[in-house]
This record gives sequence, structure tokens and C-alpha cells, in this order.
Amino acid sequence: MLFAGALLAGFTFTACEKDNGNNTGGNGGAIIDDDDDEGGEVSLHPSLQGSDYYVLFMDDDSYASIEDKVVADFRPAVDAEGNTVVNIDVWSGTYTAGTNKGVGFYGAATGWVSFVVGNGGWSGGAWDLYNGVVDVPNVDKVTAIADDLDSYYLHFAYKTDQEGKSHLMYMTWPSADTAGKSHAFGDPSVPYDDNGTQYTPVLPVSGEFVVGEWNEYEIPLADMGLDFSQEPLKAAINLFAFLSGGVAGTTLDLDAVFIYRK
Repeated sequence: MLFAGALLAGFTFTACEKDNGNNTGGNGGAIIDDDDDEGGEVSLHPSLQGSDYYVLFMDDDSYASIEDKVVADFRPAVDAEGNTVVNIDVWSGTYTAGTNKGVGFYGAATGWVSFVVGNGGWSGGAWDLYNGVVDVPNVDKVTAIADDLDSYYLHFAYKTDQEGKSHLMYMTWPSADTAGKSHAFGDPSVPYDDNGTQYTPVLPVSGEFVVGEWNEYEIPLADMGLDFSQEPLKAAINLFAFLSGGVAGTTLDLDAVFIYRK
């Protein structure tokens, strides 16, 4: 199931209006305003203060704040000829598109993905860096991560309004045939069962998982068990793959998905 064919891409992402106008959402907030009207400092969220970003998903305003530090832009895109450059692939149609509620991790009204598990009895998908039609710009630059692996982290934010849910993620490099170690996330009291293998969810950055809010995760790339020095292959590269089990209606909202050096 892990590498089932990618049959669906191009979700429609919708969102409600912002809950407020202070550019802070959930546990995020791209811009932290320390009383700037009184002469205080304005700074970016800590996760946007690093370097060497490889961005998979991020709202446009937050992306603009780090654009000069972006090594590779892997956000879903279509080129001028209409060819998909980067997919969010849903394997065998196992998720349907959800509806975004509230604001994203950095406070944006749009710019995150929402999935709902369907009736197929399992679920899975991934950011696919090769779709067999066009090359992905700068994908070869991922190999630079190997030069300072211990300083790089995978960052993502996850939100759900449902109690007792966990999910699984892993990365692949240099192709979908070379999967790294899996990590569960979500409710830490509910291990993710992957065909009999139990994965206890990692804790979010805050140390406490909160239902109904964005939970921020940072996983060291050194813990992924991948050799990033290998040159990419022109085949599917699931740089961020996700599984949510087989319970229909389970939701998965993701935002702020990227690799960066701290």
C-alpha cells in the first residue's frame, strides 16, 4: 500500500475568512509583532528564521518573507504548458478534499491542504517531485543537505477537530523505492497501527498535542534514515508521504511543510 499508484492530484483548497487581522493563527503567526507601535521589534516566527529552505507547502505571504533563503520551491505547481511540475498525489483516490476552517498555521486565510479519508479501507498520499512529464527545478540541490545533515529539520503543522486520531509520515530519497523511517504524529495516546507495527506519535514542538489548534512538528532529518547525498532519480520521489488509516471521515489538515537548516 505504501507505494500505490498516484491517481489523483490537484485538490481544490478552500478557506474561510481570517478570524482576526493580527496575522497570528493557531500556534503560528508568520509575523510576531512585539508592540511595534511602541518601538518594539517585528520578527518572523522562529521556524522562518532559519536558512536553506526546501518548501513543499506554505502560504504566499510567509513564503515571501523567506524567499531569499529558499533553495528549492517544491510547492504544487503547473508550468506554462499546463504540465504538473509537483503533485500532491492521493493514492488510489483514498482521500477526498476537505474544507479548511479558520486560518493556517502562519495566520493566512488560504494556503494549506485538507484531506478526508474515503471508504477504501486505507489512505495514503505524498508530495511527488517527479510525475514523468517535466523535470522539477532544483531537485538536485537536495543533495546539499548531506553536507550538514544534523542541522536540517522537516517542519510541518497539523490540525484536527477530531479526538483520538494519529497519522503516519515518512520521506523517500532518491526515489519512491528508498523509504526512510516512519514517524507517527497526532494524539500521542493513540499509536498508529501500520499493518501490525505500532508507532507512538512524536510530540509537537510545544510538548503538548492540542485538538482544534495547529500543532507544530520538527523532526531531525538525521532521524529519517536516508542518504541525501544520492543523486535524485527521475521517478516518483515522495519527499513527504502521509497515511491516515482506513477509518472513513478521518481528517488531515497540513500546513507549513518544508525542510530547513536551523
